[in-house]
Amino acid sequence: PEPRALVGVSLRPGAHRGARLKDTKTMRILIAEDDDETADHLAQALRAVGHGVSRTDNGVQALLMAMNEVFDVLILDRMLPGMDGLQVVKMLRAGG
Repeated sequence: PEPRALVGVSLRPGAHRGARLKDTKTMRILIAEDDDETADHLAQALRAVGHGVSRTDNGVQALLMAMNEVFDVLILDRMLPGMDGLQVVKMLRAGG
């Protein structure tokens, strides 16, 4: 079944293959989530293990950030204001 709340997309094809937790390097992660409490928990947990985190609360801003900055992973809410997470993914895959 399709996830109900979050969609994750790795922007580096194959980056997850063969990766082990102890071998994981610091990643740049974009969190697009309009619920502040959820975004705060995600950001704190990811920063606690050394990842760089950027946040936004709307889909249009998420698309602009993903097009203009380098991220290893996007964590997108499905029901973002302005543009939903799936539409962000479709536009990025189509080249912006």
